[in-house]
Amino acid sequence: MASLIERRNIRSSNMQEEVKNADSETSSEYLSTWNGSSEKICMIDIDRIKPFEMNGQKQPYKINEAKIQRIMVSINDIGILQPLLVRPISDNTYQILAGHHRYIAAVRSGLHQVPCEVKRNIDDMTAYKMVAESNTRTDGTLPSEDARIIKFYMDNRKNDDANRTTKEIAAKFGISPKSIYRYLNLLNLIPRLVEKVDAKIIPFGRFDGLANILTAKQQEAVANYIDQYDIKKFSANEISCVCDYCLAGGAEAELTAEKVLELIAQRSEEKSRQSKEDRLYNRIYEAIPGLTMDQAELDELIIDLLKDYNKISKI
Repeated sequence: MASLIERRNIRSSNMQEEVKNADSETSSEYLSTWNGSSEKICMIDIDRIKPFEMNGQKQPYKINEAKIQRIMVSINDIGILQPLLVRPISDNTYQILAGHHRYIAAVRSGLHQVPCEVKRNIDDMTAYKMVAESNTRTDGTLPSEDARIIKFYMDNRKNDDANRTTKEIAAKFGISPKSIYRYLNLLNLIPRLVEKVDAKIIPFGRFDGLANILTAKQQEAVANYIDQYDIKKFSANEISCVCDYCLAGGAEAELTAEKVLELIAQRSEEKSRQSKEDRLYNRIYEAIPGLTMDQAELDELIIDLLKDYNKISKI
């Protein structure tokens, strides 16, 4: 019986012979031997390759300029190491399933051909899933990117067992089923606020009030406040402050960047005053161990004592 090495050599030799006899996509092709397996990788003219698009929607991930620059440096040094994953969409055109950053970097670097692994007989649904799977969690995806992918999966789940499918989608993204709906809720924010969540100016776990309570116009005011005053962190307490105001006034509550600033300043003053009061009560309770009066009773007592003190001081 042939050894593992002998079998691998025979297999490699057979594949090399197969490549010689196969019709190539272009004038050049080579073999990938990742993980001990070999697949045909074709060099395809770059002008025959198109970014992913389905029903007028482009691939859901934002292009990272810094990543493109890093790939360009690598291309200039050692070329493209990892082939693009593509599918044929016509006799002369291919669509990218994975490798949009590599594609853009190759175009900018002036390459005429790029290595591609071709996936045939891929329908639109499978293609979208391949785009999603090839990018999810690989480069620190943004909340909005994950939200769009999750929405696609949710919109196309089977109606006969929606709950089970929700759990499967949650497991795929490594989150709880409850978090699925938080991601979907993110898409209820106006685009400017979605950008603030992506930039971590608005905490991901705290934006729900903005999406559920504020109108689009009120959300615009919050975005204007963040931009106008160059806010680096819009805290949960500040979000609560704005939401409380809009909840009390409803859709008619007038909100501007200046009003947001005013509301936050008022909340800050209230917290500062409350903090001082808390320190006073703490001092009283520490000074008089066993005191059973609550803060309301203490307030009345302090007022009465001050009145008596005021009378005595005037004698």
